[in-house]
Amino acid sequence: MSRNLKITLLIVAFVIVLFGVLAWVGLRIIGGAFGTKCDVVQTYELDSFRIEKESCLGWAGPAVVNYNLYLNDVMQAGISHKIGDHLTRHEFPNHIRLETHSDGSIRYVRQETMPDQSSISDPITFNTDSIIEAYLVHYREKQEVPADESLSFMTSNEVRDGKAYLMVDIGHHLPDRWEHYDWIFIDPTTGDLFEYDVVEDLLIPIKH
Repeated sequence: MSRNLKITLLIVAFVIVLFGVLAWVGLRIIGGAFGTKCDVVQTYELDSFRIEKESCLGWAGPAVVNYNLYLNDVMQAGISHKIGDHLTRHEFPNHIRLETHSDGSIRYVRQETMPDQSSISDPITFNTDSIIEAYLVHYREKQEVPADESLSFMTSNEVRDGKAYLMVDIGHHLPDRWEHYDWIFIDPTTGDLFEYDVVEDLLIPIKH
């Protein structure tokens, strides 16, 4: 290889590296200058509760919708789950749940008092984790969830018509939020599974 060719290749390599560094620095500067801009696009209020829906747009990428939850004008550490195209459920501390609709309405989700467990004679207990894991396999096949997408779940106690259930929130952990997919309910005394009809607020038995 001639000396002139070597010098030419070195110059080309240097220019490529320099261009890459300048491009990276430029993107960092642009990103820092523009940052992420959030605008409140809708506000829901009920009693002392306020929920602000905001649209956040960074210097690159699509807009992201966030919800800020307030009680007596103090921001709360809550969680919001989008259910379908029009309904969102918001979990406040102390098991307070509200639902907002795209038409601007807001309502409380029905709450009941946990029954006295001492009144349940000889309760039967089931390994609910194994029941949930088995259902997730069925759910993945039914909904055609990609094999490389992990399914997770969170549980909480729920009382409906005086009966205690285990409510299972099925979803997916994203870097910045919990992506809700579906709910199921488990009767801990029988191991029976129920789907949740959000529109009718009903539990529908799952045959298995």
